[in-house]
Amino acid sequence: MDAITIEKIPKSWEVVALGDICDFAGGTQPPKSTFRDKPTEGYVRLLQIRDFESDNYPTYVPLSKRLRLIEQDAVSIARYGASVGRILSGKSGAINVAIMTTFPNESRVLKPYLRYMLQLDEFQVYLRTLGGRAAQAGFNRGEITKFKFPLPPITEQTRIIKALSTLEGAALVHAQITQLAGELKRALQIKLLTAQTSVLDNHV
Repeated sequence: MDAITIEKIPKSWEVVALGDICDFAGGTQPPKSTFRDKPTEGYVRLLQIRDFESDNYPTYVPLSKRLRLIEQDAVSIARYGASVGRILSGKSGAINVAIMTTFPNESRVLKPYLRYMLQLDEFQVYLRTLGGRAAQAGFNRGEITKFKFPLPPITEQTRIIKALSTLEGAALVHAQITQLAGELKRALQIKLLTAQTSVLDNHV
């Protein structure tokens, strides 16, 4: 599978290859001898895949023209290992060699829409298929530029982004409520067990 297909798309939409609307570039791997674990003047954050989950192990390297710098709104992709295909966003700095970032033509595709499309199962399965061919899972730029998906006009992309953002927000709230409900249930169970133990002690 090298495309996202739907039976019938609106006439205003088109089917495009990723390479037609977006360029890609991989990161670099500075020598470990230059690493620092605290912010330093003249240094920049080196972003690894793990850094998009937490800030527990930050790394900083000397700023240079050889680094691949990204902004916080960039849409990047994990390209190696168990995390292959994971869509990364929300951090700024220099990406390392395990990450590939996107440079979309924003007159044709908005970054949030691109992020949603790259997260779809069809694209993720395609990447895992590419990665599964070698002992070290991974993919290259040429392979992903060929993948095709339906592209609506910018105005329609904006509406889709708004709708999906609302759904994401609702899902987050639901998850938070579920977690809170679980914590309250455990607290009540502990309180009930404590009360029962106290009653039993009084009757001994």
